[in-house]
Amino acid sequence: FRVSSFIAAYLEPPGNVRRELQKTVAKMYDVRSAAVHGNPKVVGDEVLDSYDLLRRVIMKAIESGGIPSRDDLESLLFGDKG
Repeated sequence: FRVSSFIAAYLEPPGNVRRELQKTVAKMYDVRSAAVHGNPKVVGDEVLDSYDLLRRVIMKAIESGGIPSRDDLESLLFGDKG
């Protein structure tokens, strides 16, 4: 839950789009777990969705000039300004 929430907060402003992205990322994590534990049916769209998410995160880091710290992500998630 924490990783999916951080990613969603990093990529989207507060609101429904962020909430939906968090749910999507959480589902992707479930798919990843299934693949790691030997489920051979995990291919196709799941791989492309993961690639797209990774691309978005990398592009955001490049545009922002660096990778956010855990404190930065927590501030984004909880709306802290300082």
